[in-house]
Amino acid sequence: MPSKAIPVKLEEDVIESIDELVKKGLFRSRNEAIRRILGKGLITFSNEVDRKKTIAAIADRLFLLDRDLGRSPISLKGIRSQLIESRERL
Repeated sequence: MPSKAIPVKLEEDVIESIDELVKKGLFRSRNEAIRRILGKGLITFSNEVDRKKTIAAIADRLFLLDRDLGRSPISLKGIRSQLIESRERL
């Protein structure tokens, strides 16, 4: 895929960190470091967004079930006593 240059301003400490990675030989250049780190960051961010969407969809489904059933579809019976017991152990 063809690359396109874009101007980016980075804080001095970020540039120093990138330079340190290049100096240690982890990357051949600032350019390579920024491209690879940004690529990994985009993948991580995308995965996190997907997880949050999944959690939101599950929560929505639980609210609908609660509405339709007239009660929560998940029973937390005994959870209060378990929390109190755990707290007392600390």
